[in-house]
Amino acid sequence: MLPKEYFELNFKNGENIGNKDSINEPLINGLNLNFQMDMDNKYSNNMEFEILINECLKNNIYFSGSNIFIGKLVNSYPNCYNVNDDILEGCLICITSGLTENSYVLAKYYALNYLMDFQLFNNEQYKIYKVILKNDLIRRIHTGYGSQIEPGDTLYYAELVLNKLGIYDLLQKAADFSVVMDLFIIYHEYSHYIIRTFSNNSNEKENRLMLQTAIIYSHLCIDYPIYCEMPKEEVLADLAALILFFNSGDLGITDIMALLLSIVQLQKMSLTDTYTNKYRIDLLYYFLSLHSNTFSANEQELKNRVNEIVAIFNQASGPAVIEKIEQESWDMLQKLIAITENPEAIFDILNDRLKTLQMMADGLSKININDEYEKFS
Repeated sequence: MLPKEYFELNFKNGENIGNKDSINEPLINGLNLNFQMDMDNKYSNNMEFEILINECLKNNIYFSGSNIFIGKLVNSYPNCYNVNDDILEGCLICITSGLTENSYVLAKYYALNYLMDFQLFNNEQYKIYKVILKNDLIRRIHTGYGSQIEPGDTLYYAELVLNKLGIYDLLQKAADFSVVMDLFIIYHEYSHYIIRTFSNNSNEKENRLMLQTAIIYSHLCIDYPIYCEMPKEEVLADLAALILFFNSGDLGITDIMALLLSIVQLQKMSLTDTYTNKYRIDLLYYFLSLHSNTFSANEQELKNRVNEIVAIFNQASGPAVIEKIEQESWDMLQKLIAITENPEAIFDILNDRLKTLQMMADGLSKININDEYEKFS
């Protein structure tokens, strides 16, 4: 069974992506990228995902000749995996809206700090938005991974208020950045598929990819023996995903940072995952030091930026801390509304809050995290 058929048969909450007439099995070609940001679709950033699919499958020599489909699941639990089933004739990768949304929030924080011209924002408005954004990131790190994403959050409302002040430019830069973050995770899962099918694979390009990966892995274990103690397939999949990124040449600083933060965002999701929480980022540094002139020329600056984000992930937390930052975000939102002239956004917020409170009263706001995909993990 082809991956797309399998996905549509087994995943009831899957989203249909793009115009069916533009889908040429097994690759997606000719997607119309002339779409608008859907501000009402809070928890499933379709613009980012359609760009992600298009960028993932186009102009990549390793996907030519492979039956591959990437399906998105509307599920707040952050997850990405390849489905292992004997009836599949190819590679099926599933990614959840929870993962793409978490990537998007982290991408916004990075874009706001490093990719934006601050003249677009009034200084006070910029400071308020940055606090709300950071608080939302902390909340996701410590409570949002593996639990439902509550409707009507302060970050969404803050962006409604700032909508007329150039926020779309920030959202676009963040979407482009998060595409690279999610693309690395997808390449990682695709590499798992290649590793799993390697013994029966007749695809020359994919076999060459595995050979390159094995050579780098052997040098890595000689230089840093600790990686011999790490889960071998995970290390190999990371190395293969990096090779996929660099097969067309060196990357710029922004794309390299997106690669690095794609790994950082996975920290704290499983405290027992020693590889991800302690050694995985250093694996990327090792590879980049050997294969990227851009990284070598900007190594300390890039590491400083990564350490700034890691410090947020390592920040102490608990119920009292989360309650405090959530209250701070609501206070900051009220302040932002008071100093920003956007009455349409205020009415939108009020209407949304009323609907949210009614949903909670009716008991309809719960999101089922036990979706069908779990039995395929």
